[in-house]
Amino acid sequence: MFKRMISLSIMIILIFSTSVVSAEVGYEAEVKVYDKGLYINSEKIINYHSLYPYFIYNDILYLPLTVQNSHILGFVLKWDEETRTITVTSDESTRDNYKEPWMKHDWKTIEVHKSDIKVIINDKEYIPKEFPVFEFNYIAYVPLTFSVVHDYFGWDLYYNPFTGIYISSEEGVSALSTFDEYAFEYDKALAEYARSINSELSEEDALNLIMLIKEKCALYDMDELLIFATIWQESNFNSKDYYQGAIGLMQIMKSTGASAGLTPEMLYDPEINVDFGVRYLKDKLDTYKGSEELALSAYNQGITRVNRGNYSTRYYNNVMAKKAKVEAYLSEKGFISPGGVEQVNSDKAEQ
Repeated sequence: MFKRMISLSIMIILIFSTSVVSAEVGYEAEVKVYDKGLYINSEKIINYHSLYPYFIYNDILYLPLTVQNSHILGFVLKWDEETRTITVTSDESTRDNYKEPWMKHDWKTIEVHKSDIKVIINDKEYIPKEFPVFEFNYIAYVPLTFSVVHDYFGWDLYYNPFTGIYISSEEGVSALSTFDEYAFEYDKALAEYARSINSELSEEDALNLIMLIKEKCALYDMDELLIFATIWQESNFNSKDYYQGAIGLMQIMKSTGASAGLTPEMLYDPEINVDFGVRYLKDKLDTYKGSEELALSAYNQGITRVNRGNYSTRYYNNVMAKKAKVEAYLSEKGFISPGGVEQVNSDKAEQ
């Protein structure tokens, strides 16, 4: 099943939309910030950190025409105030590595409005039909439809429903060739392990859970195997789990969620639950200066007991034992060394 999905050069949902939009200039819309993996010329972009994030509108990914993107994708921008025209010209000599934003955001949705800006890409004027040009904070956005990607920019795009979107603007380099199959096999191995714990998880749900864990760990700079082990300890990867007021994958207490404006119903949502749980554990790690013992104990028993020093280490020991089991499993599969270091240069990775 996975191979059939991966073999799609571009998933249809990202190319065609069944909705035809008729919107006047100034039309406003709340759009979802793209929250899956985004890889440009083999570099991973943490999209929700960006000041001007990529977003999805009517199932199409929108590209912000920023200086940052002009550098990584290799094009030059020219603005004509009199005619309100942006000219985009491909120029590989300008390509540079992605620069992490100094100020990190945590976008989920943004408000955009339809723009009257004219966009000319490599001497071709983009004529908005189903997909208008939008603006967000004075930055123009263009839709990455099949035509815009291939005919206007001359790029290549590949979509994997689990890992995300891959864009190649390098001549002669296919987007599919930048897809890290080794990393995907690693993710599938973790998904397989989760299913060995919870047999009710489908292959698709298990892999989506792994992608969710990786996404949130990347966002909050957390150890994904620690979070994997914590979810295993808390709920056996059951998003519907409930025990004495604790809800979902990371067993967030109703009272704790309520303090952040989250209802019990919201805590059953895997994305909301894991996002909150990872952020909450990250806060405890920061509070206790990186001590996993103190942070995990506070996560389980509360900060009062930890601060008083009368906490139990049983929870911490259980989580770390589970993490060690996962590391041993990944080591047997050839993904990490016995010491827990990922084998990025292994023979398997090079094949």
